[in-house]
Parts: sequence; C-alpha cells; structure tokens
Amino acid sequence: MSKTTDDGKICAILAYVLVGIVWFFLDKKMNKNTFAKFHVKQAIIFIIILLIANLAVALFSIISKMFGSILGAIIYTLLAIIWVVSIVYAAAGKEKGLLVFGNFARILEF
Repeated sequence: MSKTTDDGKICAILAYVLVGIVWFFLDKKMNKNTFAKFHVKQAIIFIIILLIANLAVALFSIISKMFGSILGAIIYTLLAIIWVVSIVYAAAGKEKGLLVFGNFARILEF
C-alpha cells in the first residue's frame, strides 16, 4: 500500500458515513489525497442514488403500499450491501468503483 492510500484510508472509510466528506473538504492536506478523493466522490454519488431511491420508493408507496414495500425492501437491501462493500474496499485500500457508482464518481471534478 502506498503512503497516499494509508494517509487517506480513515477519511475514505468515514466518507460513507458523511463525516469523511466534511473532513475531506475542510482539510487542505486531505484535498490532495487521491485515494480519499476517489472514495469521497463515490460516497457523494451513493448519497445521491440513495435520495433518488427514497423518492422512487415513496412514489411507488403512494401508488401501491404493497408494491412500494416490496420494492423498498429490495432496493434498500441492495444499497446496504453496496454500502458495506464500499466501506470494506476503503478499509482494504482498494480504489474499486462499484457498479454505476464508480463510473459516475469518475465524472465528478473537484
């Protein structure tokens, strides 16, 4: 593992619980860490997808309570698995993009 990965590992892990995102933007040294930046970008995309999923489940719940409940269970289970895998990759020092999140995260520039 490189020095950059080791220095940004805690921030990368915490990015998936919002604390790391705030830390990344407030700490000038962390702004330059490419490993932390990768996971912060991916965490931001994950949060956006989670918000979209919440809206979709709420909309489908209005149409049909049962369908909304089933859809919500499936979506939230998949997102929980992706969230845990993302944290595990960050802890392992891997820069692996997950499904569509990784592709969208590469588009973000900051």
